Amino acid sequence: MSGALSNIKQAYADEQAGGTVYAQSDIKEEKMDLEWAKSHSKAQIISIDHTKVQGDIYVYAVTVRKNRLNNSRDVLLYAECKIPVSSQDFGGPDEYEGKLYLPQDTNYVKYNGGYIKSWLMWAKEDTNSKYDKKIFKAEGLAADSTITVTGDNITLVLDDEEFTVNIDDEAVIIDTAPLDEAIVEHWNEYSAAKNAGLEIEENTENAYLEKNEEARKLIEKAKQNNAAVTNNELESMRKALNEAFSAMTPKPFDKHVLSEAIKIADEKIALNGSNGKRYTKDSYDPFIRAYAIAKEYMELKDLKSIVPSQEAGPITTHRDIAVAAENLNNKAQELVWEDYKEVDTSGLEELYYKAVDKIIAGSRGYTTESRTVFYRELENAGKIIFDKNYATKEDVDKAIKDLNEAFEGLKEESLDSSKKFNITMKYIHPSKDAVSDKIKEYFRDSEGHDIEDRVEALLGEEYVINIDNVRRFSGYKLRSFHYGADDGTLGLVKIIRNKEGKQFAVFKANTANLEAGTALVLYYEEGSDGPDSKPEQPDKKPDAPDNKPEQPDKKPDVPDNKPEQPDKKPNVPDNKPEQPNKKPEQPNNKSDLTDKKPDVPNNNSNKAGSGANNNTSGGSGGSSRGGNGSSRSGSGSGGSSAGLQTFNRISSNSVNITPDKTLVNAQGDVPGEWIKNSKGWWYKLKVQGQEYAKNQWVIIKHKWYIFDKEGYMLTSWQSVNNKWYFVHASGEMAENIWIESNGRWYYVKADGSMAVNETTPDGYRVNASGEWIK
Repeated sequence: MSGALSNIKQAYADEQAGGTVYAQSDIKEEKMDLEWAKSHSKAQIISIDHTKVQGDIYVYAVTVRKNRLNNSRDVLLYAECKIPVSSQDFGGPDEYEGKLYLPQDTNYVKYNGGYIKSWLMWAKEDTNSKYDKKIFKAEGLAADSTITVTGDNITLVLDDEEFTVNIDDEAVIIDTAPLDEAIVEHWNEYSAAKNAGLEIEENTENAYLEKNEEARKLIEKAKQNNAAVTNNELESMRKALNEAFSAMTPKPFDKHVLSEAIKIADEKIALNGSNGKRYTKDSYDPFIRAYAIAKEYMELKDLKSIVPSQEAGPITTHRDIAVAAENLNNKAQELVWEDYKEVDTSGLEELYYKAVDKIIAGSRGYTTESRTVFYRELENAGKIIFDKNYATKEDVDKAIKDLNEAFEGLKEESLDSSKKFNITMKYIHPSKDAVSDKIKEYFRDSEGHDIEDRVEALLGEEYVINIDNVRRFSGYKLRSFHYGADDGTLGLVKIIRNKEGKQFAVFKANTANLEAGTALVLYYEEGSDGPDSKPEQPDKKPDAPDNKPEQPDKKPDVPDNKPEQPDKKPNVPDNKPEQPNKKPEQPNNKSDLTDKKPDVPNNNSNKAGSGANNNTSGGSGGSSRGGNGSSRSGSGSGGSSAGLQTFNRISSNSVNITPDKTLVNAQGDVPGEWIKNSKGWWYKLKVQGQEYAKNQWVIIKHKWYIFDKEGYMLTSWQSVNNKWYFVHASGEMAENIWIESNGRWYYVKADGSMAVNETTPDGYRVNASGEWIK
C-alpha cells in the first residue's frame, strides 16, 4: 500500500474516533450591484431610436449560479442608460411600495419561453432624481434580485420594442456546495458500510479513497482567494467522485462455514421429538431463531453496491454472516434434552380438516368480520397440528374451543349472480438478464406473448384454487400468490391444506370495477417442486365452475380506446389563447447524463414488480414477508409542462358528491367522461362546481392523470412543483418503475416523482439529475 493511501485510511480510522465530518463551503458572495455586474460580464449594447427614447443602453447579464439538476441559471440583469437617455424618456416612473419602476405595460423582461415576466425597476444605488435616473435592473424574486432562466437568452422589452440578451453558460460564483455534499454523503455511507463489517474489493476501495482525497484538495484550493478553479472543474470532480464511489464492489460472501453450521442444525432438528425426547423450550427457541437467520443469509446473493436500498433496510455484511454461523453453532451446543409425551391432537385435527373441507367446497361468501376470525383460528390450530413438540393439552383444548366458535360463527352472505367479473391470472419469475434480482418478467408462450389465464368469479365469493392444478414451468417452483393490489403484506390469499396434504389458495373475490376485473399474480422462483412436482401444463386452467362462461376480452375504459369526438371540446373562455399544437421540448437539463444505458433486456415492457408472500410450501395459511420489486419499462421523450406552476389533485377522497347528490363511488375514481377533439383528450367531470379537469391531477379508475391549464391530458415528462413525473402515452402516471429516456435510465417512485440523489428500492444509485449511476 502506498504511503499516501495508507494516510487516507488512517484518516478514516481517526475520523471514526473523533466523529469529524467535512465542512460545507464557506465561500461568501460579494455585493452584487452595477459595478459588480460590469466586472463579471461584457456589455451588450442596445440602440433605441424612437420618438420618446433615442440613444444607447448598455446591458449586463451575469450568470450568478447554475443549477446542475435542471440546467437553469440565476441571472442578474443590470442596464445603464447612456447620455442623453434617462428615466424621463420612458415616462413615469411608476412608484410602488417605495420602489420606482419603468412603465410596466411597455417595459419588462420575459424569459422561459415567454411564460414568465419580470418588471424593470430603477436601481436604488442610482442617487439621481427620479426623472434623471440612469441605472435599472430586472426585479427578481430571489433576495439577490436574480431571475431564474432555463434558456440561453432572455427578451428585454423597452418602450414596446423587443431585444434579445444573451446569457453566459458559466456561473461567476464558485459553488463548492455540490462537491462538498457529495464528499460528505459518500464518506458517511462508506464509513457506515465499513463499520457494519462490509468487505470491499481492495482495488475499487483504493480508487474511491484516492478520488476522495483529490476532491478534498480541490475544495481547499477553491476556497483560497484568487484560486484558478472553475465550476466546470468542480462539477467534473463531483461526477468522477460519484463514479468512483458507485464502482466500489463488495467482496463475494463466503458461506462455507455458515453452510456447515446449517447442516449440523438440520440433523439436530430431525432428532427433536423422537423416542420420547425433545429439546427444552428455553434452549430450542433461541436455537431456532439463530437457525432462521442462518437460512435467510444462505439465500442472499452477493451485493452489487455498498449502499443499501432505502426501502430494504440495512444490508447484510460479511461480518453478519460470520456472526450468524458462530451463533448457530453456539446455540446448537447449548441444546438440552428432556423427556416428554406427545399431546393428543386428534380432536383438533378432525375439526381442522372439517373446517378446511367446508372452505374448499366453494360457492359461498362470508362476511369479512367472521372470515377474518375464522382464518386466524384456523392458522393457530395449524401451528399446533404441524408442530406438536411443544403443544400442551391446554393449548389443544383452547385451540379446539376457539376454532369451533370461529367455525360455527362463519356468517354466510348472499351472492348476487349478476355481479360477475374476470380474474386474470398472470405468471411471473425473476428476470435472468436484469441488473437486479428484484426485477420480474412474465412467462411467455412460443410466440412471445405473456401467458395469462382468465377465470370468472362472483363478487364476494370465497374463491378456491387447487394448487395441483395451476401451471407449472420447467426449472421453476411456485412461490406465492398476490391478489389485486396486495404486495403480500395484506395477506389476502390464504394457503390451506386438507387431510390428504393437498394445498389450496383461498381468497375473497373482490374488485373495485366489475367491468375491468382484477388480477391474481403467481410468483415463481428457480428450483424444483420436488419429486411430486407436476410437469408444465400449458393448456390447463385453475378449477372453476363449469357453468361460468368465459367473459369476452373487454379492455378497461381508458382514453386510447375511446372514439374520437371532434365536435365537442371544453368550455374554455374565448379570451384564452389557443394551446400550441406541439408542447415545448423538454429542456436538456440532465447535466450528468451519459450515453450508455443499463444492461437490461430489450423486452422491458413485459417486466412486472412483485414480492414473495403467501408461501405455498406448507403450513396452515401463514404468509412469509417479501419485498417489492420494480420494473424497467417504457421510453420517454418530449414536452415539459412549461407554464404549469401549481397542480391540485382531485381524488375520490376530496370530491364528495356528484351533481345528483349521490356519494362518489369508493373505488378511487372521480366520476366523469373522456372526450377527444382535434387537440387531444380531456375529461368532463360529473362533479359540482367544475365542468372539466384543468391544471390539476385527477384520479380515474385508480390511475393518476394530469391536465394542462386548458384541460387537455398531458403525457411524457412533466415538471410539477420542482419535481419531475413521467406520464405514459395512455395518460397514466408512472409509478415504481424505471424509465428509459434518451438512452438514460431514471426511476420514478410510488408517488410518481423522479428519484434524485438516492438509492432506488432495487438497490441502485441515481444522481442529482435522476440518472442511474453505473
